[in-house]
Amino acid sequence: MWFLGYSVLVSVIAVSAIEVKFIERVYERDESIRRFG
Repeated sequence: MWFLGYSVLVSVIAVSAIEVKFIERVYERDESIRRFG
């Protein structure tokens, strides 16, 4: 039964990492637009 909680934990970590990368990319794009726009 422990592997179920482990898989949930891994999926949550993966989703949070993907969200962080996406947010950083959007933030960098907004910074470049603000800088060059």
